[in-house]
Amino acid sequence: MKHAKSLDFILAGGKGKRLFPVTRDRAKPAAPYGGKWRIIDLPLNNHYNSGSRNIVVAVQYKPDSLKRHIEQTWRQVFEREGAEFIRLVQPEHGTYAGTADAVYKNLGLIEEQKPQLVSVFAGDHVYLMDISQMKQSHLDNKTDLTIAAMPVRRDLAANTFGVLVVDGRGNVIGFQEKPSDPAPIPGNENFCWASMGNYVFNRAYLAKALRVDARKETAAEENKDLVRTNPNLYSLHDFGFDIIPFYLREGRNVKMYDYTKNKPDQITTTSYWRDVGTLDQFVEANLDLTGAHPLLVLENPGWPLVTFDESRGKSIIGAEYATGSILANGVSIGKRSRLEDCVVGYNTEVGEHGEMTKTIFMGNNVTGRNVRINNGVIDKGVRIPDNTRIGIYHDEDTARGFTLSPSGRVFLPRNYQFR
Repeated sequence: MKHAKSLDFILAGGKGKRLFPVTRDRAKPAAPYGGKWRIIDLPLNNHYNSGSRNIVVAVQYKPDSLKRHIEQTWRQVFEREGAEFIRLVQPEHGTYAGTADAVYKNLGLIEEQKPQLVSVFAGDHVYLMDISQMKQSHLDNKTDLTIAAMPVRRDLAANTFGVLVVDGRGNVIGFQEKPSDPAPIPGNENFCWASMGNYVFNRAYLAKALRVDARKETAAEENKDLVRTNPNLYSLHDFGFDIIPFYLREGRNVKMYDYTKNKPDQITTTSYWRDVGTLDQFVEANLDLTGAHPLLVLENPGWPLVTFDESRGKSIIGAEYATGSILANGVSIGKRSRLEDCVVGYNTEVGEHGEMTKTIFMGNNVTGRNVRINNGVIDKGVRIPDNTRIGIYHDEDTARGFTLSPSGRVFLPRNYQFR
């Protein structure tokens, strides 16, 4: 990338209401992922492996475990290198009004640093990306704002994703907030450009846009129509809903960055991206790592993923009983147990004669003998007694008060105790 000073924001304050009970005790970016990582590790590693050394992580909802993870892992990495900094920020009072407000409240830091570029990336998405390539595209195109997007089938994007309206040269000419009928890609009627919520801005105009937005009256989430009809008076203080339309109304140069063209060196799988917004999406993002042909491979020698090793021991006992599964350090699997397409977190002990299918253990779990689990998500600290069935008969699951996702996945909350 051409020399251009950058300040990179990762927004990690998501409450994740649709992810309850996974987010009962933690922010969504702090949720365990893939047995060995947390969701926040993906965007942080993307920045780190892309050469970013000037990072601000904005937190707010139940931030303790997230802050502890970053302190234990990332601050040590930065201090070891003598790099610029990784800084945690949170609102002094209350909460951020929206994603744009989270950056506006730290405008003083931007003015102090005076970077040429300011990037804003979501802290709760799962993907691998060389962000320097997107920044280079932004510089080459001399744009005011570059938005990362990927093609998604229109029927899948409807009412789910923000959609970019783009002309044949990649210019963004409109933005649709979770439309029921997404605008198609020019020349491809079945797909649309879904915004990934990742942005690169030129600093000067971003500062102006944030100040203009901050002067507007804050509208409640349910009053989006009020903002649409009175955009000069009201705002949700959101990048997608308010800042992008402001740039377009002002006639600024806004370009789309095609994520499918991002090719980090030595990465086995590219063009994979998931917004982990719902319980089923959370499960699918984990299970995409499993099986004989995983959709996403995280263990790439040329793109190492830093995280905090929470294991008590490096040995993995009984791995021969697990097929198509991800096993973290400190895992023990008892004799004649069978695990298929599972994600097993740190320090988990699976008892003998167990049968687990498409199940996620978040770590520090223990199962007794003869335990059967199908499509289960077992949060940290749960101990499951002998002869227990989970995900086999849903009337038993609901009688115990477990949460069931729309597709029938069964969620056990952190430290749940059987009686």
